[in-house]
Amino acid sequence: MDLWFIELEQLEDSKLKVLLLALKYSRGPEVLSALPQIIRISEKVQKAQNSDYDYLKVVLLYIVSVINKGLTDRFWDIVAREHSGGEAYMKTIADVFREEERLKREKIERDLRKVIEQEKAKFEQEEELVHQIVRRMIKKGISMQSIQEITGLSNETVEKIIKNA
Repeated sequence: MDLWFIELEQLEDSKLKVLLLALKYSRGPEVLSALPQIIRISEKVQKAQNSDYDYLKVVLLYIVSVINKGLTDRFWDIVAREHSGGEAYMKTIADVFREEERLKREKIERDLRKVIEQEKAKFEQEEELVHQIVRRMIKKGISMQSIQEITGLSNETVEKIIKNA
């Protein structure tokens, strides 16, 4: 839905107005000029409703997650300047992003470990198959030299397989 044509000034619901402002401007540099208005409206709503729920925090988290990364420093400067608890927001939201990054890294590490374990298991299965083939070749009376030529295994490896048979 194209929000550019909605006249937000005519809206009565302040929370809706904040949300629509965030959605309307979050994908462009205009977000920096709309940010003070978003903060002012949110502070009025929170004071009027005397609520512990921090609607602005949710909206700011959304905006900072979608804005052009080149705008984030100016974004935080505006939040710190315009909002009474702006410094605390910056720390809180920074903590959220650090936690998200930590969780992403942990997931990548888990996925990588899983792939390594799968590859290791495949390798072990293939190695066992080669050992079985070498043992069968020996039972059939094929010479060590022929086994080495066919499998590409070294003399020491073939001897180990024979000893463990």
